[in-house]
Amino acid sequence: MSSTFPFLRRLTLSGWVFSLDNCDKVMRAAGKHLRGSQLREVFLSGVEVRESSGTPGLEHSLLAALTTNLHHLTLLSLAGLKLSPTQAAVFGKTMRDKMASSTLEIETRGLGYPAVKAMRQALTDGGRYELEFLGGPSSTYKVKKIDRREKLIGNCEGWQALQLLCKVAAGHSWRHAPSSGNMQGQQEPQAVLEDSLQNLRNCGEI
Repeated sequence: MSSTFPFLRRLTLSGWVFSLDNCDKVMRAAGKHLRGSQLREVFLSGVEVRESSGTPGLEHSLLAALTTNLHHLTLLSLAGLKLSPTQAAVFGKTMRDKMASSTLEIETRGLGYPAVKAMRQALTDGGRYELEFLGGPSSTYKVKKIDRREKLIGNCEGWQALQLLCKVAAGHSWRHAPSSGNMQGQQEPQAVLEDSLQNLRNCGEI
């Protein structure tokens, strides 16, 4: 496709029906021909994929071929696509493990909440990707890879700040005087900060 249509940026397959022998094998082979493509937007309204023997419900194989091979893909419209929760979960797992682009917007209008939920759960499992709801008439979501380096740096900076506060607090010997409602008084600042550090460790934040 990249050599035949080098300037193709948008593809609409409205109402297409694919009836294939050995669907998964065909889609994998087709995907290899997409790798050099400059396609950025693909619309799949009403598309159906089935085995030539009649077995339906293989649309997720087409979605896998597109999302794992189109490195420039920025928008994938599933509006009007019949996708079961099981298919959606398979598609979500495929994106999580093999998505070619770093970010992707997905239009889900008419897809159904169970399918969207299954896709989200599979995609975000493991914490590598997040799915942000952008809204709009097409019920658009944005798939974005989580930058673990930024998250780690943020956690380390927070930990260092708390440790510094602990050292500062340790240099002060003041203690809150007991109040009439609390005869035992309150914790020293250092103890409070150390408790906060321990809570962060328990939650896996540091």
